Amino acid sequence: MKIDILSDLHIDFYFRKKPTEDKIQSLYKNLLGNADVLIVAGDIGHYNKQNIQTLKLIKEVFGYRHILCVLGNHDYYLIDGSSQRNYNYRSFFRAERMRELINSVEGMYCLDGDIIEIDGVKFGGCDGWYDGEYIRRHFWKKDEEYMKGYISLLWRRTMADADYLFDMDWQAYAGLQKEKIRSIYQETDVMITHINPSIKKEHTHKKFRDEDTTGYFTFDGEEFLKNGSMRYWIFGHTHDRTEYKEHGVQCLCNPMGYPNENMNGNCARAMHIEI
Repeated sequence: MKIDILSDLHIDFYFRKKPTEDKIQSLYKNLLGNADVLIVAGDIGHYNKQNIQTLKLIKEVFGYRHILCVLGNHDYYLIDGSSQRNYNYRSFFRAERMRELINSVEGMYCLDGDIIEIDGVKFGGCDGWYDGEYIRRHFWKKDEEYMKGYISLLWRRTMADADYLFDMDWQAYAGLQKEKIRSIYQETDVMITHINPSIKKEHTHKKFRDEDTTGYFTFDGEEFLKNGSMRYWIFGHTHDRTEYKEHGVQCLCNPMGYPNENMNGNCARAMHIEI
């Protein structure tokens, strides 16, 4: 089985209007194709209708049998007044609807703590969420009450999530996502989350290793990497291509990112695995 890997599509930064087959072919032609499965590790885009149109076109244009997705933090964003009203100021409503749209298409799946088996290969996943443990590990050594308050304050000051996530306790949600991983991590060959499952400095990009805000780009998944059955862990969120191996698990991130980060897609790179 051949598998293409991509994350952080941020579709609305590339398509201001409805996507077309020609535009899809032009944008992704050097990244996708000739594989059975495409994994999209979150941050599809800010608008559900545009997201599902694009995913369906990618499947059609490049001939994937299956597309497997998880959602990222941007897939919860209510980016403007219209979105906020449409989803009743509830980020969870928007994410739930996005999952429904993806799962309604034959051969497309949005994983949410479940496993899909394709040709004997078990794919498991959920969104995952950053937990701030990187900050606890590498920066401050204070009591838990202080740390929880500091991590929350830093998040509000530095993360766009604070402006666009509505009615959502992200620290509680991080715990919920870990429980979803815990329910499947010993039964899957390929794990997919939006967030990097390691808080070790060497598993983050060197230019961000000494920044405490890296705590919002990782979570502590050591127990899952050490004791899980997965051979691969696919993630996104960071817009830097990342590869490392931990406890025998090959961890891979291949982001599209924003147009200004990759010359409008021209510098993005293909990533494939074969099982």
